[in-house]
Amino acid sequence: MNIITKLSLLMFVPSITINAVADEKPQIEMFEEDSFEEFEEFEEPEKSDPLFWYNEKMTSINSFLYTYLLIPVAETYDYVTPEIVQTGVTNFFDNLKYPLSVTSNLLQFEFTDALTETERFVINTTIGIGGIFDPATDWLEIDKNYEDLGQTFGTYGIGTGFHIVLPVLGPTNLRDLTGDIINWTVNPLFYNGYRNYNPVSSTFSLSLTIGDNISQNEANLKYYQNIISTKYNKYIELKTFYEENRKKLIKE
Repeated sequence: MNIITKLSLLMFVPSITINAVADEKPQIEMFEEDSFEEFEEFEEPEKSDPLFWYNEKMTSINSFLYTYLLIPVAETYDYVTPEIVQTGVTNFFDNLKYPLSVTSNLLQFEFTDALTETERFVINTTIGIGGIFDPATDWLEIDKNYEDLGQTFGTYGIGTGFHIVLPVLGPTNLRDLTGDIINWTVNPLFYNGYRNYNPVSSTFSLSLTIGDNISQNEANLKYYQNIISTKYNKYIELKTFYEENRKKLIKE
């Protein structure tokens, strides 16, 4: 997943601010609040890291961008934007993930979860006005069963491959990045009606993908700030946190 233009990210920065500047310990969608306690201590995994030099440098670059650009923008947005608008942005991105999620559930033979995801999509797209609202959760208590292709590959025993730190988007690995690339390239917005490459719609599709990834991977900016303020190597800590997080999701 290549970064076409970093400036295009700014229009999606609001999606990272949900709970990011709250006084209490912030949360990300895939974790319960006490889940962070499992990763209070970090150790470098005993695996090959051929991109170590690059990853460490990119982590430092991202740290600068987060500290002096994204976090201040996020805090400003959180201050001036009503919570209902912020929640609507998150709901919108969640609803867009339906095709990927239902496909991943089916590939894992999780047919009940696939049906649940379909119910959520239909309800939120209609009653929820294109996914801006989440009546499936708020009214009907139908929980999310989101899965991605990286998790699907993991359930089939495919290894993580080497770790990669992406500009702005942060930690990932070869397996998860491959899943993200497939997700983007099969997105209908990537093509026009004649199945020919459409640079305008594909750029928009990539922007949506970037916005969603920022929302998921960098929502916990306060937690990130805590990591980079410690005496430990921030690259090793972020890498370990990411990999352990992914293992947890695959097992669930």
